[in-house]
Amino acid sequence: MDKSSNEEKCVAEFLDNFYKENRVQADRIIRESKNLFEDKSGEALKILGGLMDYEWEESVVYTATPTILSFSPFHGNTFFFSILSGLRNKETKEKNVLSVAVHEISHFVFLDQVKRLEFNNKIMKVSKETTDYIKESLAVVLLNQEPLKSLLEIEGYLGNPEIRSLRVKREARVLKISEFLNECFQRTKIENKMTFSDFLCEVFESVYPADSMFQEKRKIWNQLSLAKDNGKIRLETIYAEPIKVD
Repeated sequence: MDKSSNEEKCVAEFLDNFYKENRVQADRIIRESKNLFEDKSGEALKILGGLMDYEWEESVVYTATPTILSFSPFHGNTFFFSILSGLRNKETKEKNVLSVAVHEISHFVFLDQVKRLEFNNKIMKVSKETTDYIKESLAVVLLNQEPLKSLLEIEGYLGNPEIRSLRVKREARVLKISEFLNECFQRTKIENKMTFSDFLCEVFESVYPADSMFQEKRKIWNQLSLAKDNGKIRLETIYAEPIKVD
């Protein structure tokens, strides 16, 4: 047996044993998550669609899959929601299946709209790193809007840890990137009644000149996971230095 096959076998055995040890609690969490999703997902998606000026095709189906990973990745129209916090009795409203679903589905909608805007030459194409930072920051903006946050029963949603200390500088002001996007959203979509596409065009126009800087931030973030002590503090300081946007 080669090394990769042996590693796969070890992982499979760990997952199988972990589920057996936590089966009763895991099944309860999954059952409660299913009930919550069935009760509120329709209203949540209706509100999200209104915020993002988006209508779903009838054929679109999203699949929620439980995982014991501590984060919630997505692939295609399938997203994974972590039950690890629930198993540790640390589940919060921000981490339940409904909030995770809205967060992840906002990514699907965002990427679909970006693709259309790029195709129609409405926005300049930026790197995956910059797109990721906008995508994650936008989820924070959306989940903190009424009436969505009341439906989800959350307050002060922070989103992905990677964006929490990421800052931008516009003129003399320094803001968290999520705060920057929120100001753009409030001005264009809420106050001036412009479209969500108009909002995205403004955001992409602002960040486009700084595309390479967002790529550098991702490199620093990836180094942080391996850094220790003074080296980690230094990288955290560099990561928090604001990126100048237009």
